[in-house]
Amino acid sequence: MGMFAIILSASITLGFLALMVWYAPSRIASWSGAPRTWPFFAGAVAIAASFMTLTGIVPGSTNAILGSATIAASIAAVFLLLLTLATLAMDGLRRVVPLDNRTALTITIATAALLVAAGVWRGYRFEVVEVDVAMPGLENDVTVMHVADVHLGHQRGAAYLERIVDAINARGPDLVLLNGDLVETNHAVNRDALAALRKIEAPVYFVNGNHELTVDHARALAIIRENGVRVLTNEVVQTHGLQLIGLDYMRADDEAFDPHATGGPTIRDVIPQLELAPGKPTLLMHHSPVGVPYVVERGVDLMVAGHTHAGQVFPMTWLAKLSFRYLRGLYEEQDTRIFVSQGVGTFGVPMRLGSSNEIELIRLRAMPGSAARSHD
Repeated sequence: MGMFAIILSASITLGFLALMVWYAPSRIASWSGAPRTWPFFAGAVAIAASFMTLTGIVPGSTNAILGSATIAASIAAVFLLLLTLATLAMDGLRRVVPLDNRTALTITIATAALLVAAGVWRGYRFEVVEVDVAMPGLENDVTVMHVADVHLGHQRGAAYLERIVDAINARGPDLVLLNGDLVETNHAVNRDALAALRKIEAPVYFVNGNHELTVDHARALAIIRENGVRVLTNEVVQTHGLQLIGLDYMRADDEAFDPHATGGPTIRDVIPQLELAPGKPTLLMHHSPVGVPYVVERGVDLMVAGHTHAGQVFPMTWLAKLSFRYLRGLYEEQDTRIFVSQGVGTFGVPMRLGSSNEIELIRLRAMPGSAARSHD
């Protein structure tokens, strides 16, 4: 994520925020015939302030009441955002279609409310996406279940993880990769919330995401390991004819700006130091789709990532394109494939609009007669 993209995205976000707390309330007040507009402004400001404040303090919390308040504030904030967009659309529509104020008000509020309801409904469902990737040098097909961004916490807990594990076991993969942000708050850093991991009927590997760094990190990793999951920390394991690389959450290089990671090693530092066997196909997991040039340079065949949520909720699904070159789906850079998951959970608000919760069954197709890439 470049600094320019961050500044541009922040500027657009602030512009939307201004519309949310000024434009929409004033139009709604006008259409409703309210004698005073200040309650509408005050309500909008309170929603926005509550959402930003609670979202900032909830990660370290185990308080269920605070978690519920955060969810309510986040849904209200998205409703306000969608109400603003619906108001803009209605103003445009009324230029060509004669609508009285009452009709305009009813349609605008109903549109925003229905979109919120649909978004919340979608926010607690997920699908299994199947992807085929040819792997030079692989002797036998390998099926990999890739799971990123579960975000266990106040929004979702043990029951949601149970559903994910059932979906995994129903498809019988050879390997399962948990690619970061398994837990979002300390509310989920407990044995009950993560117990379903032990039921996975395949070897499981995990790498840190940025949210593991904001909770009780040592305890989270200890519980994950207790449930039979191998935690990879900038290391390589040999499995199923593959070299599996697991990288900690880190920046691409020292020049990259990342609000979740400051200082420490980078992908540029770490990846040249890994000992890779010649003639073996390579799969790399890192939570965020960054550092691709260094991954390509090292001769990695497939990189899997998450983190982006594909923007999660419209219009952030558009804004996310400014921040992430690799947003969702399968990409190719020279001879390296990059797959970015939309994630199976949600962050900030338990909603999906313009994106989907997903886990991926990645079929690595054997190419026995082909030569694996050089890793020098």
